[in-house]
Amino acid sequence: EAFRKQLKILASDQSPLLQIDERNKESKHKYTTWKNIVTEHYQGILEFSRLSNEIKNLNQNIQALDERLGNSLRQLNAAKEGANDLDSQVTSLRDLHDSVKRWSEAAGRIAEKRMQISQKEEQLTMGTGIDTKGRSLQTVELAINELIEKRESYAAKMNRLNKEMSAIMSRINTVTSQAT
Repeated sequence: EAFRKQLKILASDQSPLLQIDERNKESKHKYTTWKNIVTEHYQGILEFSRLSNEIKNLNQNIQALDERLGNSLRQLNAAKEGANDLDSQVTSLRDLHDSVKRWSEAAGRIAEKRMQISQKEEQLTMGTGIDTKGRSLQTVELAINELIEKRESYAAKMNRLNKEMSAIMSRINTVTSQAT
């Protein structure tokens, strides 16, 4: 009889089986809703994970590129300093070249004056012994001796300047070959 009573209770609308079934439907609905939410968000989580890894890789690439940029900038600054040094050397060489040109021109003028002195000496020795200003032969010889001493002095100066010019040209050639 207890069995029948239990069966009646189970068959009634208030049956615990129906209540369990109702709870199961509700749980099943919650599970399906939860599963859909998890599925939707799982794609977002995978996308987030992928983007996080990509950002990490990009940050590493940025750091490597920053290091390369720093190295390149240091090399560029070193090259600029080297160029500045070369520019100052070129300026020094140009100044030196200009000085050599001036000395060469001065040496040319000295040589020209020397030639004029030699020509005048020849004219005096071939002359009558009295120059056009009415001087005697002795006066002319004294003047010629003074001119000869001056000529020798100029010749010595010219030789010294020529040696200096040769030394400077040698230094210019050395510096020019080092600059290239």
